[in-house]
Amino acid sequence: MTLLKRMALLLYIAWRMQDVILLKRWIAIRPGLNMHWIRSSNSTLLKKNCTQQQLLAAERALIRQEQSLPILKLLREWMRHEYELVLPKSPIGKALAYSLKRWDKLSTYVTDGRLHIDNNAVENSIRPVAVGRKNYLFAGSHEAAKRSAMLYSLLGTCKLHHINPATWLADVLSRISAHPKKDIVQLLPHNWILQQK
Repeated sequence: MTLLKRMALLLYIAWRMQDVILLKRWIAIRPGLNMHWIRSSNSTLLKKNCTQQQLLAAERALIRQEQSLPILKLLREWMRHEYELVLPKSPIGKALAYSLKRWDKLSTYVTDGRLHIDNNAVENSIRPVAVGRKNYLFAGSHEAAKRSAMLYSLLGTCKLHHINPATWLADVLSRISAHPKKDIVQLLPHNWILQQK
C-alpha cells in the first residue's frame, strides 16, 4: 500500500469513526452580512481568554454555552426576522438563506470545546499550497490529487500541533501496518502527540 493510500485510509477511518466533525465556516457568511455588532461582541475576547487561561475542552464548551449560545440564539432570530423582510434573490437574502440553512453546523462549535469558531489556522497553513496551486495542477489523476490533498491536510495538522512532520510520518509509517484498524485514529497527528507526552 502506498504512502498516500495509507494516509487516505487513516483519514477515512477517522471520519467514519466520528473523530472528524464537519463544520461550516463563519467567515463564509460575512461577505453578504453586515455583522459588525457580532464582531464587536465578546466572541474575540472569549476566545482569547480561553486560550490564555489554557482551559480544557470541557471548560471551554461550558463557557461557550453560557456566553456564546445566547448571542447565537439572538443572531438566529434576527436572521429569521430579516429574511422575511428582504428579497430572497438579493445579496442579503442569499446570505441569510445560506446561513440559516447551515445553522446547525455553524453553531456546532458551542457544544464541543475542541472545535474552533473559525478555520483561520488551517487556511493560513494551506496558503503556501494555494499560492503554488498552478504547480500542483498536474497531479497525474483526480485520485492522485485527492491523495495529495489528504497528505497536505495531515502535514498541516502536524504544523498546527507543533509536531515535526518527519518524526510523525516516520513513526506512523513504521507502525501503521501492524496497527489495528479500529484504533487507527490514534495515529492522526492530534491524537499521536498525546501519546508522545
